[in-house]
Amino acid sequence: AIASFLNPPKGKGRIVFYAAVIVLFIICEVFGLAFNRTGRTGFNEYKPIYPALHVEGNKVISEIKSPRGYYMTLDNFTERLDTDFSNNARMLGAATPPTSYGLYSDGNRITSLPKHAFHDMSYVKAALDSFPYQMLSYPDTLLIGTRGGFRIAEASSLGASRVTAIEPDRTLFEIVSKQNHRDATLMQSSPASLASFGKKFDIIDVASDFLGQSEANKFAFTVEAVETYLAAVEDNGVVSIPVSIREFTVYAVKLTETVRTALINSGVQRPERHIIIYRSNWNARILVSKTPFTPEAVRLLKKFCDERSFDTSYYPGIDAAKVNVWNDLPLVSFEDETIVSSPDRAVDALMDEAGKVLSGEPGFLEGHFFNLAPATNDRPFFYSILRPGNLVSILNKISIMPKEEIGYLVNVVVLAQAVFFGF
Repeated sequence: AIASFLNPPKGKGRIVFYAAVIVLFIICEVFGLAFNRTGRTGFNEYKPIYPALHVEGNKVISEIKSPRGYYMTLDNFTERLDTDFSNNARMLGAATPPTSYGLYSDGNRITSLPKHAFHDMSYVKAALDSFPYQMLSYPDTLLIGTRGGFRIAEASSLGASRVTAIEPDRTLFEIVSKQNHRDATLMQSSPASLASFGKKFDIIDVASDFLGQSEANKFAFTVEAVETYLAAVEDNGVVSIPVSIREFTVYAVKLTETVRTALINSGVQRPERHIIIYRSNWNARILVSKTPFTPEAVRLLKKFCDERSFDTSYYPGIDAAKVNVWNDLPLVSFEDETIVSSPDRAVDALMDEAGKVLSGEPGFLEGHFFNLAPATNDRPFFYSILRPGNLVSILNKISIMPKEEIGYLVNVVVLAQAVFFGF
């Protein structure tokens, strides 16, 4: 094409040639401008922001365009604080979670932002992540992620004597810095820098939305990260780590193995005595301590979960046959796409699989359909559990694969294309 343009036909053919080039150029520009969807209306319909933008009465409160992303703050009736909340909130005298703004980055919702001043904090009594604060009195607390600032106010209302919060994302840090958190210390820092703080905390609390806020945050869920948390927590302190079970339980099982490995690397002989797992219908919390959890801590856990209809998936000395399951979580076989647990009673698949991991059941991890090897700093891919050897079976069951794994499959397809075109 370039050669033809530099050496066009002679005579009248040259005029026709240049006219055709100009017409083609205009057509291309018109199509480019007409079909190039940018700005607020340019998001793909499968992006989480798309329905929020099209809610009646939605308002775009602010926009931030930076090399780190395109941030938008939305205000509509669907935006609320995204927290695991008990069905028994009214019996607990807890308020409903507050309305909020929604903060989106490149079309993905990353957190909630306070819409009003923190006036009624009683809702925290019914929240899943409030339990560690019932185990310890006036804890010195470190928050990894602030959930848009909400977590700072929640920790203070739960009795924290001192709150230190870190936000690695500069945009989030700047937004939360403008809020009124006078009694808290907020820093733009990475969880990997805890060793430089020169102090230990009673509670290290990872925010429930921290993993999804940035690609770099996956390093906060590795074996090395958990080892760092254990080194920075007091002997009788607690590390609280969230994990989603919205798609299925496998990520929670992988995180359990990650925590177990970190405890072993930290010199703990019997890691199963240092772990508690409890959950709602959507998310689980894994609690870790350098010292074994006591019978009193287990008693408090059972009372907390029974009052809120949350489930105790694992604690030291658990007897699965005697545990009431409030939120049914059936065990699914991905080999043949069937539910293998009994259909006539509520079951807890996380209890079953986490128990096998922590008991060291021979061959469980190696024989699992998914790769549950712990995440490490040299392989920090939290959402990377597909085994290449099961690729055909995975493609046949693509409809039930979690969306987090699609990126891996896209990489496989792109690799196949590259090999084909390479040949």
